[in-house]
Amino acid sequence: MEDIINKLPNSIIFFTIAIIILLIAAVQKNNNFFNITYVIKKHFEIFGGNILAITTFFIVPLLLAIGIAKEKVVSKDILSIVSLIITIFLSFFFALIGVLTSNNNSSNDNKKIVINETFNTVVFECTLSIILLLCIFVTIFLDTYKLNVFTFFMSLLIYYLFFIITINIFIIIKRISKIFK
Repeated sequence: MEDIINKLPNSIIFFTIAIIILLIAAVQKNNNFFNITYVIKKHFEIFGGNILAITTFFIVPLLLAIGIAKEKVVSKDILSIVSLIITIFLSFFFALIGVLTSNNNSSNDNKKIVINETFNTVVFECTLSIILLLCIFVTIFLDTYKLNVFTFFMSLLIYYLFFIITINIFIIIKRISKIFK
């Protein structure tokens, strides 16, 4: 049995193939299981083409992630902390989806629009959180924390997703305050 396992290719190859298949499934149109492109499209609609907002919520986190990944790649401790925070965020997001769907029967059209936009943002946050958790698990399973291309890339991706999720919470907070005024 050990000989068979030793003859298998490197585990990074299996992870790469799995990620490619998931990406293909995620961008496929009319997919009943993965609607990631739809979720991203709906989230970007709330910005209305505002370049400053897009820069603030997507370029600034990238700059922060590059700076941090250059100084320190992820470690077991960092992954533990980030995964704990993200699981707490996920439970908050799923609870918020319940609150939003129960309040979506308002007769006020503006309130319905804000609720739908908030709902789309929360679904976007859930999607990124799940992707981030998958990246964390892959990094933990590979158990490599020395500086190399893979570790730097995974560190960059983990930091970037974490900062996007964290900064986008401000959108949710602002919209929730509009809903419950």
